[in-house]
Amino acid sequence: MRLIFSWFALAAIFLSLTTIHAQQVLLIPDSDADTVGTYNPFDGSQLDADFIVSAGEMVTPLNAIDSGNQTIFLSDQGADAVFEYGFDGTFLGVVLDEDNNGIDNIRGITMNNGNLLASIGQGAFADTIQRFDLMGGQSTVISGVGPFDVFVRNDDILVSNVSGTGQVESYDINGVQNFEFDSDISFPEQITEAPNGDIVVGGFIAPSGVYRYDAAGTQIGFWDVGTSVRGVYVLGNGNILYTSSTGVFSLDPNTGLSTTIVTSGSYRFIELIELDAGNRVCTTASAFDVFRGNQLTGTLADSFDSDDSFLSFNPGFTISNVEAPVWLIFDGSIADTPSSLDIVVESNAGTPGLTITTEAFDFVANDYDVVDERNESFDTDTTATINITAGIGNFVDTNGNVRTRIGWRRTGFTINFPWEVRLDQAVWKSN
Repeated sequence: MRLIFSWFALAAIFLSLTTIHAQQVLLIPDSDADTVGTYNPFDGSQLDADFIVSAGEMVTPLNAIDSGNQTIFLSDQGADAVFEYGFDGTFLGVVLDEDNNGIDNIRGITMNNGNLLASIGQGAFADTIQRFDLMGGQSTVISGVGPFDVFVRNDDILVSNVSGTGQVESYDINGVQNFEFDSDISFPEQITEAPNGDIVVGGFIAPSGVYRYDAAGTQIGFWDVGTSVRGVYVLGNGNILYTSSTGVFSLDPNTGLSTTIVTSGSYRFIELIELDAGNRVCTTASAFDVFRGNQLTGTLADSFDSDDSFLSFNPGFTISNVEAPVWLIFDGSIADTPSSLDIVVESNAGTPGLTITTEAFDFVANDYDVVDERNESFDTDTTATINITAGIGNFVDTNGNVRTRIGWRRTGFTINFPWEVRLDQAVWKSN
């Protein structure tokens, strides 16, 4: 039997379901293309290669960060400047430059208590960390280092020093050195912190690779990934995303093996940002149809948010193994044809060995297009943000209607039968 949950049958609490939400992404500049791309913070997959495209201002974009004021700051090592962009990627102007602020060969930047900290390599403030209060005030925080990145923890400031033998160093808030990390790293670039407090650093010069330290600076891991590493970030799935002059890669620290995310480019630092509570619209479904499968729990409203409130299903009857025994259809409505469109699906399964397929309905061709197919995660939620990059108008009809079909089928060995799949969120996000 096909179960249909209608918009009109829902309680009034669900009448305003097109809401504004933030979207977490990773920002990575490509200094060959003069662009900043977005990537999935869970698995590192590329979402949008051209989220920010230079309007002629970029020379060597290096580090894109959240300004804390609904904009993005981008340090440009070649332009000796910090540029500002809107959350829609629009160039807004120059925040700092060499002529007005003395920043020559700027590298890594970070925000701290509303102030911008910048690593400066040359010029009037060579070998210092500069603090800018963005109201015209400027001061030297740390001097006598060759800083490539600056990272603020709760009680100290970490600097990747590339001068002399090079090392990661800890300073107090007054710029007095606490200690050097115990490591053989010789040209540290980006510094980041793992969820458990470990510090991960990209090593650029031999022995180049990915370095991991405990919070006190003792080296506890090193992976020779066969390239000079610039940017690093610990992904939600436990892998380490890293960048080089040739691409973006994901390192499995358990096996030491790397997976290529993108190549052809020169990639820099990696930063997490919550994009636009103000520009990006999240559209939830007005109805869903259980085309195939046996519903165990949940209502339509359980697909609206990432809150561990699930729709769950057992498989229904199929004739062949290639058909999806659980097959759901979600319908919604967007006010206008958007300039960008993502389908966001968060889900997991009660057994390994399942594949989840997401399809978008093409209103021109009157058929579904497969936009994502992946191994379903076992017990732990995985969020897929699927970017519709071409022909967006085909997937939004003249009345603004959108439709997504999601299916699960067995492609490997399953532990339990009948197996169970759980859907936490299925929404559309658009500008």
